[in-house]
Amino acid sequence: MPISTKIEGKKIEIGCEGRFVASAVQELEEELQKIPIDGLDEMVVNMAKTEYISSKGIRVIMNLFHRMNGKKVSVVHANDAVKEIFKITGLDQLIDVD
Repeated sequence: MPISTKIEGKKIEIGCEGRFVASAVQELEEELQKIPIDGLDEMVVNMAKTEYISSKGIRVIMNLFHRMNGKKVSVVHANDAVKEIFKITGLDQLIDVD
């Protein structure tokens, strides 16, 4: 699963492309662990090019949320199916989903 990162000041935007499924999650987690979050105040996960997210993909987002340790985490440009997964799981109560 291709990802991109862009840091602007104290904000990082992570772009994810394709399907957030089990076969891609391990590689994705390894890449995300390399991202330095010290000094960041906000993390945005851009899902404009994400087609689907599985339960393992949700776990990746939750790991990011926990790594940010109370700082703002949001998901933007999610399609309706992805938004529904966040709503069903209740994660939209912890993470801003747009």
